[in-house]
Amino acid sequence: MPQFESHFLTPTLIWTIISFVLLLVLLKKYALPGIMAVLEERSERIREDLEAAERLRKAADALKAENEAGVQRAKVAADEVIVKAQEKAALLLTQNEARMREEAERIIADAHRAIEQERTQALADLRGLAADLAVAAARKFVAGSLDDATRQRLVEESLTELQGQYRG
Repeated sequence: MPQFESHFLTPTLIWTIISFVLLLVLLKKYALPGIMAVLEERSERIREDLEAAERLRKAADALKAENEAGVQRAKVAADEVIVKAQEKAALLLTQNEARMREEAERIIADAHRAIEQERTQALADLRGLAADLAVAAARKFVAGSLDDATRQRLVEESLTELQGQYRG
């Protein structure tokens, strides 16, 4: 192969090195600053995105903590409402029981008064009946002197008449 011969290899190698160095100088002077600027811009954008993601994560954590605190406050408020409702129900139950007890006592007292009035009325009626019986018996006794059998018959007749008067 002719390219590997020493008299061809040295100048080719020198020109390859010169071309490579020249290419590196040109790349460094013209292309590398643009590439570096693009890389730095991309790196800056990635860093900003990471910072934004971190800020958003912190904000999400704060919102999560705030929501959990809100849920906890809602649970506490609900528990308070339940306790207050139970207390109010117990109070109303106690008040209703007291009111019902008072009403029952009043009804019982009214019944006792009514019974006493009926008893008093019955005694008054009985006294009146006894008085009427005594008067009727005396009237019949006074009407004449009667023997015991006649007197007994007259008393029974008077009782029958009085019973008819008071029933009818």
